[in-house]
Amino acid sequence: MNMPTHLHNARFALCLIGLLLSACTPTIPEQQRDPGGITSNSTPYEQPVYTTNTANQSLQGSQILSSYSGSYALLIGESQYTNGWSTLESIPGELAQVEDVLRKQGFKVEKSLNLNAEQLGNRFKTFINDYGFDEDNRLLFFYSGHGHTRKDKGYLVPTDAPNPHLDEKGFLQKALTMNDILAMARRMEAKHALFLFDSCFSGTVFKAKALPKMPRQISQMAELPVRQFITAGSADETVPAKSVFTPAFVDALRYGLADLYKDGYVTGEELGLYLKNKVPEHTAQTPQYGKIIDYELSRGDFVFFVGDRSQVAELGRVQPPTSVSHKPTPPIPVSKPDSDRDGITDDQDNCPHNSSAEIAKGVYKKGRQKGCPIDNDQDRVADYQDSCPYNRAKEIAKGVNSNGCPKDRDRDGVADYRDRCPRNTSKELSQGVDARGCPLDSDLDSVADYQDACLGSPSGIKVKQNGCPVPVPVASRPSSHSSYRYTDNGDGTVTDNRSGLIWLKNANCFGRKYWKTAMQRAANLAHGQCGLRDGSRAGMWRLPSIEELKEMIDKKYVDRKNGKRALSNAAGTGPWKEGDAFSGVQANDYWSFSTTRYFNRAWSVSLHYGNVANEGKRRHYYVWPLRGGV
Repeated sequence: MNMPTHLHNARFALCLIGLLLSACTPTIPEQQRDPGGITSNSTPYEQPVYTTNTANQSLQGSQILSSYSGSYALLIGESQYTNGWSTLESIPGELAQVEDVLRKQGFKVEKSLNLNAEQLGNRFKTFINDYGFDEDNRLLFFYSGHGHTRKDKGYLVPTDAPNPHLDEKGFLQKALTMNDILAMARRMEAKHALFLFDSCFSGTVFKAKALPKMPRQISQMAELPVRQFITAGSADETVPAKSVFTPAFVDALRYGLADLYKDGYVTGEELGLYLKNKVPEHTAQTPQYGKIIDYELSRGDFVFFVGDRSQVAELGRVQPPTSVSHKPTPPIPVSKPDSDRDGITDDQDNCPHNSSAEIAKGVYKKGRQKGCPIDNDQDRVADYQDSCPYNRAKEIAKGVNSNGCPKDRDRDGVADYRDRCPRNTSKELSQGVDARGCPLDSDLDSVADYQDACLGSPSGIKVKQNGCPVPVPVASRPSSHSSYRYTDNGDGTVTDNRSGLIWLKNANCFGRKYWKTAMQRAANLAHGQCGLRDGSRAGMWRLPSIEELKEMIDKKYVDRKNGKRALSNAAGTGPWKEGDAFSGVQANDYWSFSTTRYFNRAWSVSLHYGNVANEGKRRHYYVWPLRGGV
């Protein structure tokens, strides 16, 4: 998923609960402002020494949680990009984990996947209109997808936005800017809101301010309004294809790991400190944290509850935890080291030398695989390197690739487990495949498009092996001029009294076409086209054979100097003239449907010279349909 470094492209997860996150550069003066309007509180993290807080401070956290009238979260995941960005297959699974932990925190969660530019902006606006104007609500927005930095401005990338390296103007027209997010944050009336971005694009909108080395106790002031932000890294860092930031966020709430003050609650500030310390242990990125530059919206602090949801009252009011016990972890005996620090001592660890990447998604705590990287879907690809970690049994039945996603041997975009045609050749794939993985048959005539010489045949008609309509025999009409060579039927057709074939009167309705296009135009000709008023239907007309065209030629009327055609008049007594009986006859070549022994050549007849030739099918010749015959 990584793009060229000059693009600063990265995938990110955005969690809007009211926090705007920032990058940290300790040498920049405190409280500087930037176009994004966010003040950073990031500084190198030092592990503090914690003490257990008092019951009074726990009560203050309970009072803040009890003051929320509603808790709402919007999760947005962009994974299936269509315009030059790499796909991000792990996002749906990561968002499922976020959704689970937030529901257990009492949030009503709304989730949207794969939004285009218009849908992305509207989704934020709709959510804010629904929940953002109740002062006692707390809101959380979590965005996961590609991000981009341009001229120190951050952008969220919808699925239809082009790669800015290829189409910068198109990208700017579709991408959602951080300025848009800031404007929405200021417009809301909700008391607490938190934004999380699992990406590095957003570091450019933050300026440095020192974070406290020790998290502050929850005070009455924390109940005041706030807009806080946390991002996975600064703009010059790259977020890995499989997120470390998102699972660290989930664990911070699920297991209370971010409760740094040990009082039973996790504040936005604690969460920022925890993530800044934890994420760099497993990847080369450093999360950033900050608040919006607006005094009235920066005094409070977001609050999460740590504990059992049974402690939440009937009306959603959070009661004070009866007790929060934090027993110190007993020291690990020197005789039982844990070399890879995965929580399993070496004497019980079946994989005692895991790297930090291998334990990023957790290890088994018991059984034969104790201490080894978790593989949730049992596809033999550990979760830390699995782009599809939640495969179902049927999805891995035909095997998986090295990235853990279902195999697709013919690379047609349809995984083998649901591919009815899993061994397509490149020729069979050339015109695309349908949802079953079989070559596309767009006109449903049972001839695949890659073999169909007459794409677009009308529904229900019989076709030949090449996909073109089978000619329909038509009996010749009685003529009042039986001695004439041709009879004008007065309905846009002319009957050849010698052969009984019915020709289109207008010999130049379609102009010059490739052979394949000429075949299609003739097959689709019907009443109402080209002056026809004969009641004919599509499938009744066709190109003539080379023999049928040769029968039309009358070389005694060839006059190259004066441009005469090798064609007689209706009576057969002189050269053709406009309207007698045909119109628009060209002193040029006309296609037949007859092909040579070479598949890319077909026969044609010149009405200028009266001769026959075989030509490449990519030449442009005239089209003169007929019906009747066999």
